[in-house]
Amino acid sequence: LLTAALATVFLTAAVAGPARNAELYIQGRRESDVRAPQDAVVYSQECRRRHNHYRRMHGVPRLKNNKTLRRLAQDWADHLAAQPKGTPLEHRPDNQYGENIYFGWSSNPRFMLDAQTPVDSWYKEIKYYNYTQPGFSSKTGHFTQVVWKSTTNVGCAISRAATRNAYFVVCNYDPPGNYGGQYEQNVL
Repeated sequence: LLTAALATVFLTAAVAGPARNAELYIQGRRESDVRAPQDAVVYSQECRRRHNHYRRMHGVPRLKNNKTLRRLAQDWADHLAAQPKGTPLEHRPDNQYGENIYFGWSSNPRFMLDAQTPVDSWYKEIKYYNYTQPGFSSKTGHFTQVVWKSTTNVGCAISRAATRNAYFVVCNYDPPGNYGGQYEQNVL
């Protein structure tokens, strides 16, 4: 049984800068379909490839892997995984980068989370994006960061909670997306 729930979206209050998003998602994949690569660099590369799959569909430049962003993502994913069960997902304080967070868990002890599932879930928010009135929405902030045209670098990481079969995925983006007044030229 694979379960999860939608978390609160955290936004920066009335200041210029990126809106950052946290989420918990329901994923109905069979355990045999969900696998995590064993190497952190490989995981980040696979996340980047999935981002670029979607970015190609929007005619925006490919993202490059960034070691610094990956290390920051790993630090924060490890921090989240070390928190007690039930602790709300929070973004890294004073983060200068864009950030998407994903959480998945299962009662199946063999469950592992692949690199495509988080990016796929973020991209699925496209169904809520209004191209006739471009702008930020808590329902689309993950999607818009994934395809944000001026973002050039990404670093992603995964961490498993030691006390339960749960995974935390963090992706950091540079330059960050989700800036007010810039949606029309960046979300194509």
